[in-house]
Amino acid sequence: MSEMQDYLIVEDLGRTRILTINRPDKLNALNRALVEGLTAALVGAERDPAIVNILLTGSPKAFSAGVDLKETAKLENEPQFEAHAGRVAELFLTLNRMSKPTFAAVEGYALGGGCGLALACDIIVAGSEATFGYPEITRGLMPALVTPNLVQRAGRRKAFEFLAFGRRYSAADMMAAGLANAVVPAGTARDEALRWAESSGAGDPQIFAWIKELITVSETDGLEAGLNRARELNATSRRLARSRKGGPDA
Repeated sequence: MSEMQDYLIVEDLGRTRILTINRPDKLNALNRALVEGLTAALVGAERDPAIVNILLTGSPKAFSAGVDLKETAKLENEPQFEAHAGRVAELFLTLNRMSKPTFAAVEGYALGGGCGLALACDIIVAGSEATFGYPEITRGLMPALVTPNLVQRAGRRKAFEFLAFGRRYSAADMMAAGLANAVVPAGTARDEALRWAESSGAGDPQIFAWIKELITVSETDGLEAGLNRARELNATSRRLARSRKGGPDA
């Protein structure tokens, strides 16, 4: 599959679907068309049995500099504000609900909603010159839509630091905070993320889906719920492994 739109390039490499944000002249700012296009592309990748992994990337200067402020400045009333927020929230929810592994290859700016988009992925590979952060507060804006996911990823204390001071963080800072999985030379994040994706593609897609499910249950519902689901999945996965080997549970 290969598809190019004004704002999003969709292509397949093996069993990995690559979604490239394509508004480089706007630092890949997230406008309505892009938000809706990304959401639809993620849903399509989730439903495609030939696809095992999803990789999100941008341009050399920006993964995404966040929500398109010129577009949001044209919103005139509360219903329009809420509709805009609903579209962005749906994008983040869709990404978080993916059963397939998701990878972010980040070069340049990943700010505001762009940082939120990267952190919603399972794995972040960052170029050494990438810059992350949530500058909304420096513009008099509330970083509302990025907060829930950031709290889950970074914890309360680090999330407050990120959101309340509007600082920018290097790829090395993100690695030290446990929020990036690899830092590579600038310009090589996409290739390295593809290597990660190809490595995960060698595994069983069902096992990856269960891993993601169990992490989510443990994270959102607590230890007891996580252990209860783990007990079920342990038995199910062992039965599956035996059936594939022609064992007694086949």
